[in-house]
Amino acid sequence: LRLLAMEKQINQLRREYMSKQANQFFDAMRLALELEEQVTAPSEKEKLTAKVVREFVIKLEAAQ
Repeated sequence: LRLLAMEKQINQLRREYMSKQANQFFDAMRLALELEEQVTAPSEKEKLTAKVVREFVIKLEAAQ
């Protein structure tokens, strides 16, 4: 009878562990999605432009 009670407690603890592990996985996925949205949101909201300024010219000549 004691052995049966211990096995029942072990199974209950195993279920709790698996449930917490699954919750942790889903929380990690949710946080990754939120981070991705926070990273991409500013670039989607603003129109980003780039200005290129030539500082110098490189000229290559073949040696003869």
